[in-house]
Amino acid sequence: MSKKQKTVDIVCVIDRSGSMLPLTKDVIGGFNKFLEEQKGLPGKANMTLAMFNHEYNLVYDRASLDDVKDLDAASYIASGMTALYDAIGKTVSEVRATQKKKTPTIMAIFTDGEENNSKEYRDRAALKEMLEKLQKKNKWEIHFIGVGIDAFSDAKELGILHANAQAASASGVAQTYDSYTTSVAKFRQTNT
Repeated sequence: MSKKQKTVDIVCVIDRSGSMLPLTKDVIGGFNKFLEEQKGLPGKANMTLAMFNHEYNLVYDRASLDDVKDLDAASYIASGMTALYDAIGKTVSEVRATQKKKTPTIMAIFTDGEENNSKEYRDRAALKEMLEKLQKKNKWEIHFIGVGIDAFSDAKELGILHANAQAASASGVAQTYDSYTTSVAKFRQTNT
């Protein structure tokens, strides 16, 4: 008798604050390539995509990968401030509200700036505790990808494992997406 195949949740939290403007083409191209490669892999997966600046936009909420569309210049517009903690907290809350316990989940936080505008999740220690619990008890794998910032320090402050932090230069955004694509592929293979 064969085991029922698990569905993996892929969660992307993407910064679209004003400082991301010079990276627009790289973010769009990198995400689209990532999405295409994930759609080509065997196994079932859902995608949650949240984009943020000082406002939060939940674009897809655990949608089937087949239903997720590419980003373009109309759907990814960089402007405004960086409410990083709100974006992380709200996205986790949205996903946890609809997923079954112990659903294999891999999440990437992609940003180039430091928190400067959150209203709901202002307490970094509480956010860190929430992310640490997800990683320990619910087996979430969380990645922090920072462009032009100290990604390792920022990830540590949020309780994200050093091995899952990546620092990229502005010219290295595409390679960062490639690396994350590999991590997601391994995660999906291990958890289906």
